[in-house]
Amino acid sequence: MSLANFLELVEFKAKSASVFPFIVGLFFSWYFLNSVNAVNAILFFIAMFLFNMFVDIWDNYSDYRHSDQEIYKTGTNIIGREHLSIRLIQVMMQRCLGLPH
Repeated sequence: MSLANFLELVEFKAKSASVFPFIVGLFFSWYFLNSVNAVNAILFFIAMFLFNMFVDIWDNYSDYRHSDQEIYKTGTNIIGREHLSIRLIQVMMQRCLGLPH
């Protein structure tokens, strides 16, 4: 899988919708509470980002598996359009959740 395919699969362009509230929360904590635990903040950011990637992969996977329109599967959805391996997609979802395959 190419980097471009991966970024489209996880909808990387939309990640700012997850990152922005995280940054606002950090600044809120720093400004009003004068406290930010860097280790916890980094761990939370990683967990949040991986979970968000899982949700986007799951959405693409579910749309692909449940679509009854072949034109959508092969022309629109990233999995069918780029002929991505279903097993690879399943493993990626498991890895984002920290599960063994």
